[in-house]
Amino acid sequence: MTGERIRVEMADLTLRELAQVGKLLAPRALGDVMTGPDQPEAIAALVCVIKQRTDPTFTYEQALDLHMGDVEFVAPESNGDGGGMTPLPSPASGDSIPSV
Repeated sequence: MTGERIRVEMADLTLRELAQVGKLLAPRALGDVMTGPDQPEAIAALVCVIKQRTDPTFTYEQALDLHMGDVEFVAPESNGDGGGMTPLPSPASGDSIPSV
């Protein structure tokens, strides 16, 4: 990568983008993959659809080749109504990201 960090902010994803992530991970569900051993594939799918906003030629295979340092996870902001999602910590070796 060129030093650019790709921000993954779940609240910024459109429903269309989430559907695209689902197609990349099919038949597995995003929540299941994010908490299991295939977590890197879920992260790559999220990064892929986000990168395709500015580079439609960016592929899932390219996303799989990124380093974790190229990805920035942004915790969703809570408005205090209890309806917010669980914050996404930056994954470390062996850590899992909570289901969204």
